[in-house]
Amino acid sequence: EDPVVLTSKGDKVAGVWNGVVLGNKAARSKIDNLVIEFAGAGESPSLDVTAPDVTIDGLTVRDAKSAAVRVDDQLGFSLTK
Repeated sequence: EDPVVLTSKGDKVAGVWNGVVLGNKAARSKIDNLVIEFAGAGESPSLDVTAPDVTIDGLTVRDAKSAAVRVDDQLGFSLTK
């Protein structure tokens, strides 16, 4: 299955965009084969999960400037592969 790729349209530089936030309305989300490139502007992680019960099956973070993943420690979160 082809990956879901979130990347920069312009410059291919680490931290050129903030990244992805899965907030409260993303509860019970499941994403397969996610690739995030060139994210992590400032102190933003490439993937910030604040929603409960999120599952990511297959995550690749490339050329991030800051943390790859930040998860609220009170949530059910599953990351495989």
